Amino acid sequence: MRFGQKDVQSKKESKKIVQYICDNDADIVCIQEYGVSRNNGDKTLLEKDINAAFGAYSYPCEIFGIVVFSKFPVLSVTKAPYASAYNGSVMYELNVHGKKVTLINNHLESNKLSQEERNNYYRMTLDMDSRSL
Repeated sequence: MRFGQKDVQSKKESKKIVQYICDNDADIVCIQEYGVSRNNGDKTLLEKDINAAFGAYSYPCEIFGIVVFSKFPVLSVTKAPYASAYNGSVMYELNVHGKKVTLINNHLESNKLSQEERNNYYRMTLDMDSRSL
């Protein structure tokens, strides 16, 4: 799920995703490429709005755009130590009903699309009509 696109359509789509997550009442939600605005919600969702929507998740933890929302206490958070501009992993230790559980949230490198290819793909997602493919 990506909140980082700064346009009105992305904001609308992000709201749908947030609603889907809330409707499904998962105990743990992992998101990569998480980016919200702290002070300007014209084109992106506001952090305070996300936190309000995810109020059941008492333990949000974000590192470098990788976030977990958990209903279980987060005991520790560690970024995986490997050098990469595009990959990232975060390890969370959770207390799940008295048991220590390790959760790893990975963001893996993209398939290296050019900026033009990314723009074309994004425009396609705005209109999923077969004629746009």
